Amino acid sequence: MVAANNQLKGMISWNDMKDVARVTGSADRDGRFHLAFPGMNGSGKGGSIEGQFPDYNGYLSAHVMGAGCPQQDVKVEWFRTPSAGSPNG
Repeated sequence: MVAANNQLKGMISWNDMKDVARVTGSADRDGRFHLAFPGMNGSGKGGSIEGQFPDYNGYLSAHVMGAGCPQQDVKVEWFRTPSAGSPNG
């Protein structure tokens, strides 16, 4: 979810949805974003996600780093509906 001032909130899961974490972070004007998540099960070792939103349609790309979550690059197909008055709308 994108909140006021480009603040991001959401959840991620891995390990066949056995592990779930809440993430928070922010995005800049160029579509780059940073998210952080706390350690699981009281481990105190969390992680982070760095990535880039596409301009409109394409692939969101991210790099996940953290304890209990192998470092990996992720691509997610992304569709954004242009708002009225935008160059693509």
